[in-house]
Amino acid sequence: MCIRDFQLKPVKEGKVLTPDEYLEDCLKRSTKQTKPQARFNEIKESIKRYFPKRKCFTLSFPTKEDLHNIESLGEGSLRAQFVKEVKAMREFIYEKKPKFICNVSKKALHGTDLVALLTMYVDAVRKETPIQYKAAYTYASTQRNEHVLKKAIQEFKKEMDKGRSLKSKKKLMEMFMVCHSEAQARILDRSFVYEIKHYQEKATEEMKAYVDELNVVIGEACQKVGAEKLSMMYGDMMKRNRSIYILKHGYEEYEKDMKALENEFYSLMSEYDGDETCMCFYKFKSSKQDEHMKLYRAATEEKDKAEYHIVGAVTKTEMNLQKLRQTRDAQKADIARYMQKLETAGENTENAIEYETIIQAIEGKYKTLEAINEKILTQTDGEDIESEMLETEDYMLNLQI
Repeated sequence: MCIRDFQLKPVKEGKVLTPDEYLEDCLKRSTKQTKPQARFNEIKESIKRYFPKRKCFTLSFPTKEDLHNIESLGEGSLRAQFVKEVKAMREFIYEKKPKFICNVSKKALHGTDLVALLTMYVDAVRKETPIQYKAAYTYASTQRNEHVLKKAIQEFKKEMDKGRSLKSKKKLMEMFMVCHSEAQARILDRSFVYEIKHYQEKATEEMKAYVDELNVVIGEACQKVGAEKLSMMYGDMMKRNRSIYILKHGYEEYEKDMKALENEFYSLMSEYDGDETCMCFYKFKSSKQDEHMKLYRAATEEKDKAEYHIVGAVTKTEMNLQKLRQTRDAQKADIARYMQKLETAGENTENAIEYETIIQAIEGKYKTLEAINEKILTQTDGEDIESEMLETEDYMLNLQI
């Protein structure tokens, strides 16, 4: 405790008291049986209970001059007694070890933690009410943990922003697993133990939401790059061979070149996610459907409007079925990768959060796979539907096991 502008003479019964003795004398219970004295006694007991080790410093008036200019005064203008007292207090503080709010966690107090605790203590003294240690601890812990959470999320986002230029959401997920573990470790290391699980769960929720945003960014970037490549490749193909495609049997050449274009496109986009590249190609091919059918009609001299719509519908169905199967293969590859990660995480019993995150990712992929399988079955021909069903059921059963 520091008592500033101390002007009293610390003398009792003819004995000069030290600052520590003066403090202890002030904290003695009063024998008066009045209601105000009873409240003062409660406060004194609270101070002695929550501050079992006490130290007192008294600071006399710093100067005889006008105190309005004290900040501009040098040490030579200050009273020698005041300078001596300040130096003694400073040396005492610097020699002490860091303080802990909880001896179990051994988390050193920061300046803001001390401010939070002292705010509660001073408020109790002002209201003439006993100091509530639990309330003070809860308040200080909440302030500390909220600050730690905010800082950890900021650091996580800063690190994850480096993944905006990634070409694959798989790579982003791998990056997320590392950054998530590091962020959780920082939270555990810096926070007080008060409701630590709540703050870890809140951090995970915010981090997952941010990664979902980045997944959208990467997906859109893939679609844009893919569309640009397809537009250029298709333009070159048509420029070279349009005159061939409108001749007899030219449609077969067009289909052959489109297949080659598709294979080349997937090869060029191999670093990107399979589901995104499949979607990109499907959208592009759908956008060329009218031109596709014009070439078909020119090459076969088909004038029947009804036949035109039938061929168009069949072609579109074939394209959609191919896209769905490619997307399913990509989902299966994702599940296989997560299963490998699950085995690794399961061996590390201390990383329960990572294990749970992987389980949730697999469950999401499983639901997506179920939806894709259902769409494939509805578009599969009768003669192929039995083998498709057997293959699908075997895979999904093995995955559940």
